[in-house]
Amino acid sequence: MVYFLRNQLDHNRFGICAGKKLGTAVERNRIKRLLREAIRSNVTAREHEQSLLQGWDILLVARSQIKDINLARIIEEIGYLLGKVKH
Repeated sequence: MVYFLRNQLDHNRFGICAGKKLGTAVERNRIKRLLREAIRSNVTAREHEQSLLQGWDILLVARSQIKDINLARIIEEIGYLLGKVKH
């Protein structure tokens, strides 16, 4: 799940939330590491394309389905979601 909110800055800020329902601390930290890597990969790629709009707060909320998904699929999904950022 992703929430977008306009901010008054000239750059984007990202937040990641992984609740206790996802499992132990080890599992939650793994999920957060995967999400951070997916964000880093997509932001770097999109900045080179100049297609990522700036000035957004973006919150990624991990759901239980993420435990069964690999990094490549997460990167693909984050890329799709970041593509939805509009003015």
